[in-house]
Amino acid sequence: MLSAQEKQIVEERLSMYDSLLDNDPEIKERLTRAEARAKLQGQQEAIVDMVEIRFPELLELARQHVSQLNDSKE
Repeated sequence: MLSAQEKQIVEERLSMYDSLLDNDPEIKERLTRAEARAKLQGQQEAIVDMVEIRFPELLELARQHVSQLNDSKE
């Protein structure tokens, strides 16, 4: 376990790298792709949830279609 002083030293040293990471083009691109995937996944989950509420008999079909969308993206 780190003392408060040791923790502060570690945090200060790590913060030196923040601007390097924030300005790295590869890191920015990876972050953008990850955010887009997360947004898409959230939208797909919302669709499945909506189908489950409104048309429960079509839930499995909705899951299959969302799964196919995910498979075609990879």
